[in-house]
Amino acid sequence: THGVATQDFLDFAGRAAEGVRLPVPPLIIADKLPPNDPIKPVLKSYMQIYQKRWDVKASVYGSHAFDAIRLYAQAVRRARSFEREKIRRALESTDGYIGANGVVKMSAKDHLGLDFNAYRMVEIQGGQWVPLE
Repeated sequence: THGVATQDFLDFAGRAAEGVRLPVPPLIIADKLPPNDPIKPVLKSYMQIYQKRWDVKASVYGSHAFDAIRLYAQAVRRARSFEREKIRRALESTDGYIGANGVVKMSAKDHLGLDFNAYRMVEIQGGQWVPLE
């Protein structure tokens, strides 16, 4: 699970985690994302804002909240309303939102809106997250 993709996991697991492969949110390997990755600027901005505000490194969990709040705000603007049904319809029409966790395309049947590309495969090598090709 991507829930273990934290520095604490690496610290606690130590050498026992060597060679483990898992999907992780992009924040975990933000500095290793290719320059042309569409989410890199948004992700880096989130990380800088978070670090400046809280004086700690940004968290994966915070990046999910960051995207959720921004998606909600955009949906309210598009719906021009605070009515639940209008906001839901606006959220379900989200297409191409570039967030800290990926490019979101929602629908009535897909409220997550992220495809498999949102998670990046890594292997733990030398106590570090190493992206896999």
